[in-house]
Amino acid sequence: MTTQPDTRPDPEACDAAARNIAAAYAGGFSPEEILHAHDRASARLIAGAHGETERAWAVAYARAGTTLLRGLRDDQSPHAPGQARTRGNLTPASAMPDRTPHPDPFYAARGWQADHGIYQRTGSRQAEPEAC
Repeated sequence: MTTQPDTRPDPEACDAAARNIAAAYAGGFSPEEILHAHDRASARLIAGAHGETERAWAVAYARAGTTLLRGLRDDQSPHAPGQARTRGNLTPASAMPDRTPHPDPFYAARGWQADHGIYQRTGSRQAEPEAC
C-alpha cells in the first residue's frame, strides 16, 4: 500500500501570509504594492529553503499570499459582486468588545477576533476555510 503525499497547504504558511498581508493593507499599502513585496519575499524564502519541508512551506506561503491578494484586488474592483472592502472601512479592533470576530469573513473563519484592542488569531475558528 502506497501513501499519498499530503497536498494540503500548510495552515501556518497560510496564516503567516494572511498576517503579513493584513498588516500591510491596514498600514495603507495598495494591493499592488503588497503583491510586489510578497513576490520578493516569497522568492527569497523559496531560494533560501533548506530541504523539502522548508521549500514546501515557502511554496505554500507564496501561493496563499498570491491567492489572498487576488481576492483582495477582486474585492476592490468596481465590478466585484457584493460590497467591496476598501482600506479604512473595517471597524478597528479597539472599538470592539473582546471575542468579537473579525469583520472580514476570511479572517473570521480563521479565528481572528478582537482581543484587548487588536485583532488576533485566537484559535476559535468559525468554519473551515475553502482554501488558503
